[in-house]
Amino acid sequence: MKQDVEPLLENQVQDELHYYDIDRVIAYHGTARSSNPMYGNERLLDYCRSNQSMIPCMVVSPHYKYVHGWSFLEDLLVKEKIQFIRIFPKEQGYTLGSKLTHEIFGMAEKLGTHMIIDYEEITSSDDREMPEFDRLLSDFPSVQVIVTAFRHRRNMMMYSYLENHSNFYTELSLCDNWKAYEQAIDRYGSDRILWGSNMPFNKPGSAITMLSYADISERDKEKIAYGNLQRLIEGGGEGSDKGCR
Repeated sequence: MKQDVEPLLENQVQDELHYYDIDRVIAYHGTARSSNPMYGNERLLDYCRSNQSMIPCMVVSPHYKYVHGWSFLEDLLVKEKIQFIRIFPKEQGYTLGSKLTHEIFGMAEKLGTHMIIDYEEITSSDDREMPEFDRLLSDFPSVQVIVTAFRHRRNMMMYSYLENHSNFYTELSLCDNWKAYEQAIDRYGSDRILWGSNMPFNKPGSAITMLSYADISERDKEKIAYGNLQRLIEGGGEGSDKGCR
């Protein structure tokens, strides 16, 4: 469940991370999502250069194609060594099944970049699965796709993606089903589950507690807390122990 939390200003982010003892986060800029992707991404990159705990996740939008061209964006992603990108089709005026989305996934495939997308972007307005997402996972198997903010009582949908697509990853900060970690790991292991907080829309305390008290092995907790993310950063795919402790 989303909480009624005030958005964090840039100068508040580090204090919040320090308070909750969070060492590293993948972050995007709210401006890049809500109004101006290019300006928001510039702000993000400037901030991350002086804050090594922040892993920049650029919001990729058709704005780039129609202002500068995709080649400009590709060069920027390479120059800045971006490993994670995020898309918001519904919010930014295109669709999950459009040619534009395929072009963005193709760029991620070419550059070896990981894709992040929110649960609300892969479901319809009446909360039904969108077949376009399943096709994207199939069409671009080398693109590791992380779905954030999976909702309560949507675990069957999550299981289907975990079962059928080895490039599907997720985090469970809003999936507060009873024994959500235990049941997912019992079926599919812990290699493709990441820890997430949904900050700044939620305080991270409940997500920390949920993982800390999950009835799973310490090894699984370590992989979810940081090992799986580290493996993605270092270029490892599903099932690899590279980067894990």
